[in-house]
Amino acid sequence: MQELVSVNSVISKPQDAKISVYDRGFLFGDAIYEVTRSYGKVFFMIEEHIARLRRSAESIQLDLGKTDQQIIEEMYALAKEGGEEDVYIRLQVSRGTCAFKQVSIKPQNTSSANYVMYLHKLKNWDSKYYEQGISLGICKTLRNSKDAMDPNIKSGNYLNNILGLLETDEDFDDCIMLTKEGMVAEGSTFNVFMVKDNVIYTQPDDFDILQGITRKILLELCETHNLQLEKRVFSVEELLKADEVFVSSSTKEVMPVIKIGKNSYQAGGGEISKRLAGLYKDYVKDYCAKAKKDHPIDF
Repeated sequence: MQELVSVNSVISKPQDAKISVYDRGFLFGDAIYEVTRSYGKVFFMIEEHIARLRRSAESIQLDLGKTDQQIIEEMYALAKEGGEEDVYIRLQVSRGTCAFKQVSIKPQNTSSANYVMYLHKLKNWDSKYYEQGISLGICKTLRNSKDAMDPNIKSGNYLNNILGLLETDEDFDDCIMLTKEGMVAEGSTFNVFMVKDNVIYTQPDDFDILQGITRKILLELCETHNLQLEKRVFSVEELLKADEVFVSSSTKEVMPVIKIGKNSYQAGGGEISKRLAGLYKDYVKDYCAKAKKDHPIDF
């Protein structure tokens, strides 16, 4: 398929797409975003992604100017143009264009919100990351405190995470970020879980983490299938002594961790990691089957 971009509802090839150099997302990172993927022509948990986009917008006083349904329909329209069943869309919404073509950080006197949607064919992770696992370094760059910048605002400014990745040794696939107290926060783009003595641990919802949609599903699956779960803060020392570690995100799904720093874990994940990965796949399958039946909007 060809990659496509939609800028304020105008679909074009990436090289033909245009956005003002005075756009506040470009100038100041004054933007929010969501990433979603499809399975067999169904965007997974699309309503939840757009609801989170709206919460992010409300948190920064950004007027989306569109209903949730309008945004969803535009995403499906873009995907239909691409013609592939399994795709990835990154939707970014900036506050708009600076008025009078002036570079001013003040948010007043801007145009209406600018929408940019990027459509790509979904690139599946190499099977080795599920058969073996992902390797993670622990970066020195600290995760932004929620008191400074709420991580549940999916901001277009990702410099904090980028700095963490820049300092991570090339021998690792990604990084884990800590709080100033030395507690595990999250990865650059994923939530982190650990298992010790058959108990699954994740950070409290009000901690310095994004409450990921995949994470939310895993918490529901733990409750439904009587898997012991505890929400509490844990240190990097505890993480290194865990029996299993896995990460979650919309594109990674449930991915085992094989190495953190010099510490190694069971290849392919332990029993609990594997069980949750299977339960998650079943959840996706059931969701998509129901979505096709109840809401036959696809491409």
